[in-house]
Amino acid sequence: MSPPVRRMALALLILAALMNVRCARLNAAQPALSYVAFGDSFAAWETVMGYGYTRSFKDGLASDRRTAVRETNLGHHGDYSIDMLAAVRKPAAQAALRTADVVTWNIGVNDFGYARSQFLEGTCGGADNQDCLRVAVATFSANWDAIISTLTSAPHKAAAVFRTMDIFYPGGAADDPSFAVTNPYLEQMNAHIRSTATFAPVANVRLIFNGPDGTGDPNQPRPAAPGGLLLPDGHPNRDGAEAIAIVLRDIENESRAAAERE
Repeated sequence: MSPPVRRMALALLILAALMNVRCARLNAAQPALSYVAFGDSFAAWETVMGYGYTRSFKDGLASDRRTAVRETNLGHHGDYSIDMLAAVRKPAAQAALRTADVVTWNIGVNDFGYARSQFLEGTCGGADNQDCLRVAVATFSANWDAIISTLTSAPHKAAAVFRTMDIFYPGGAADDPSFAVTNPYLEQMNAHIRSTATFAPVANVRLIFNGPDGTGDPNQPRPAAPGGLLLPDGHPNRDGAEAIAIVLRDIENESRAAAERE
């Protein structure tokens, strides 16, 4: 190697080292993001199983933003929408919201699931055995609006972002005798969730779990998830949790990109 070439190569090595040091200093100086998660057992799953969509989303957020992320998981097993409404009003939740940069939540699967089980048992009420489904939709919608009102009115950072998701059907049309009757009620709940998308963009989880026409069974094997997306008890398995995190991460990145274009 000639002296001029050797000097140029040395200069490039020094420049690369300086750039690496500068990037490291910038990353070290950047404050960690605060991520707060609310919801039912889907959100709380990582606290007992060591994995869940919240943890996968947090890891993806750290990668996308190139910074550390602190997670505060306030999900609770078995929660209905009325329980989440109570949860977001608690002092601990209000304190977490005050410093949050990113907030996600999921709720409603238990509201719908309990009413569906009553329908299957023939105890839903009414001449058509559907009263409990109508009540579930009305109750969920009122609680959802109250949750949105609580989140918007709680003191929080001006730049904080809120993200949520719709609800998937736990089975498929082909093997579920209740699908034709109960699915329209779930669609009403999801429509209400999407009605507040200007505040909290909605991840289309149902599309991933039930397919484009909404009739697919999330328990069925698929190329990317040979074991399906659910555990026998109806909770997302590892592939299911990862799928939720991916669509949640997608809307986060899309929303950020749209904001930067404005």
